[in-house]
Amino acid sequence: MAVLRAAHLFHAAFKSGDVRFWTGRGDLVAGGHTWTGSADFIGVSEIDAAAGAFASPFTVTLSGLPAEHFDAYARLMVVDASEYRGRAITVSICFFDEAWQVIEEPIACQTGFMDVPILDADAGSRRITLQCEGPFVTRSRPRHGFYTDEDQQLRYPGDKGLEFAPISATRNVKSPVL
Repeated sequence: MAVLRAAHLFHAAFKSGDVRFWTGRGDLVAGGHTWTGSADFIGVSEIDAAAGAFASPFTVTLSGLPAEHFDAYARLMVVDASEYRGRAITVSICFFDEAWQVIEEPIACQTGFMDVPILDADAGSRRITLQCEGPFVTRSRPRHGFYTDEDQQLRYPGDKGLEFAPISATRNVKSPVL
């Protein structure tokens, strides 16, 4: 009887560089990248598989960190929010055979953007929980801005194409009769 094994892979695109972990031990080469084994030290919240385009939030937790690593990550996250906020994170699943050989390339099961870290340290453990937003969190924001003179000036300084847009919106223009 064939044995099928699976593990989660985590890819976070931090400002200072990409970080890749997997829920196994040792290094793993899959999908053209090397993933660092984190064993039981990394986890992901339940992934919502609801139908439709919802901004399903999820969390990624890294626990059991040595004090020096925790302190370095904590300083970085407190000092520079641009290091993580709004940057891409992907949780994938990878399947293996009985000997832990990759059967198929990793399959992304959740993508989103890193948002707020929760740092938790006590005498026994240190944990970083990173709250993430789903990929549709920005869908209510304008894609490229508004049709206003201010937005147009930011893109093309000196352009006069939308200079009279506010006046035109409240003006009645009669169509010529043919």
